[in-house]
Amino acid sequence: MADSNIEWTNKTWNPTSGCSHYSYSEKNDGNECLNCYAETLTKRLKAMGKERYKMGFDVLVEHEEALNEPYKWKKAKTVFVNSMSDLFHRNVSDDFIRKVFKVMNDTPQHKYQILTKRHTRLEKLPDDLIWSDNIWMGVSCGTQYSTRRIPSLVKSKAKHKFLSVEPFIQEITEIDLTGIEWVIVGGESGNNYFKREKDENGEDKYQIEGKKIIYKYELDASGNKIIEKVIRPVEKEWIEFIRDKCLEYNTAFFFKQWGKLKNNPNPNDPSLNKGHRYYAKGGCEIDGKFYQENPTVGNDSVPTINVFEDEYFVMDEYEGLNSIWELKSYLPMMEKSLYDQLKENIAKNGLNDPILYFTTTEGQKLVIEGHTRLKACIKLKKKNIPTKQVNEDFQTLDDIKFWMVKHQFQRRNLTSVEKIQLAYLSKESIEKMAKENLSKGGKNINVDETIDTNTEIAKLAGVGRASVVRYNAVQNKASKAIIKKLSIGEISISSAYSSVKNISVASKTKQSINKTVIQPSILTSIEEGTTQVEEGLIDGLLILKDESQIDSLNNNQKNKFGIYLLKNHL
Repeated sequence: MADSNIEWTNKTWNPTSGCSHYSYSEKNDGNECLNCYAETLTKRLKAMGKERYKMGFDVLVEHEEALNEPYKWKKAKTVFVNSMSDLFHRNVSDDFIRKVFKVMNDTPQHKYQILTKRHTRLEKLPDDLIWSDNIWMGVSCGTQYSTRRIPSLVKSKAKHKFLSVEPFIQEITEIDLTGIEWVIVGGESGNNYFKREKDENGEDKYQIEGKKIIYKYELDASGNKIIEKVIRPVEKEWIEFIRDKCLEYNTAFFFKQWGKLKNNPNPNDPSLNKGHRYYAKGGCEIDGKFYQENPTVGNDSVPTINVFEDEYFVMDEYEGLNSIWELKSYLPMMEKSLYDQLKENIAKNGLNDPILYFTTTEGQKLVIEGHTRLKACIKLKKKNIPTKQVNEDFQTLDDIKFWMVKHQFQRRNLTSVEKIQLAYLSKESIEKMAKENLSKGGKNINVDETIDTNTEIAKLAGVGRASVVRYNAVQNKASKAIIKKLSIGEISISSAYSSVKNISVASKTKQSINKTVIQPSILTSIEEGTTQVEEGLIDGLLILKDESQIDSLNNNQKNKFGIYLLKNHL
């Protein structure tokens, strides 16, 4: 028995191990067993020397010792029975199934989820089995053909019935959900599989590097891996059909995952990030919503919070605090090694810096600073953590974001580059404000001042506008090596910008290889020169009496400086 990463359960319990493929392409127009995760994981666990899986995947084993595990669990759990096998496999005896049911009957505090593809065995189970109220019975049906398993489930004596439409590998155009309380939907996930080399005993060849198993693969004549199995895509329209059917039948709907990123129509799905509350492979957002209905748990609602009249999904709920993804992910997330150090320090010394929050109009506490510290406290189950209300006149979420950036400047000793990098997080918000002002101007609404993105970023960072202009030029034109050196502080903005100018000069020289005389930039006014300096176009301004003095300048001076002639303006 183990904690589970499966989104719709808490624990897994495997009183049996091993299985055999039940679904075949030629038989049911879509092999649901083709990329069986239990088969792959069993091979890995066997290679790692795990006793329970030493017989491999192809041998069904009943584990009597596993029957005692649920009696030892102190807290009520939702438990997936046989995640690594099928309880109704033909090689599982009726007597052992009775024993499994007795354990479930004896522990009503736990809810058990049993899932099978073998609906014919479900129809022939012993009549003396007790289907207590804590047992949920489900069948897998990821193709239209496999929906034939549903009637057998509906006719069973189980009090609660569900479907797992996963892996969803073929469009389902007809489905009857009468008698079904819950439907789970998910695309096929995992990595692509390849033909593996076999040893003399027919076992996969592998080597262990550290704790990681590295398999050896067969190669074709060109030295490429021979693809044997490919993860199959799921279509959005298929998912929407099942979702709408669930709504029609008043059936709970749980969307687990798109499976692969390429299946997800939204490449910016926030649940692709591992720090997201609903993280899943390939993401699990559908048109800005998360469907997580799960009647096997106490509270299956997707919590939200209203901030400035807009609704946001809550990421963390702890000690009266609420966090949202739009703020939690706004600042760069802490690297794992630093996070581990922070968590260790909090475990030893408690939380010293309070979590800062803003109180919404509905009286809810919205975290605006300390998201990483809050995450550590949740993991450590710290109680009565220190908090502090921020009394600012925030009117929009962008106001909070600006405050978050400025607060980081106060908390940390940052270089100019780090300040600009932080300030650039607000670029989208600044540009949004600029567009709003343009819109107002177009409607003849009085606007106090225009908004220049570079100027606003410079104000936020507390640096000169020229530094922001040069930083932007480096990001757009410099090599990856220069950009990396700038980001880690090995070179200054000026040095990085000089490399960009040198590249530009070299390019111009190459285009006009016969041109040896550099024409200086003659300015019409000192104000023009000041503007060009601020925009990073020139390094400085030279004031000369007349043209005769230009000849005394070298090419480098002519290239870097603007020239203002006094004689033209006397």
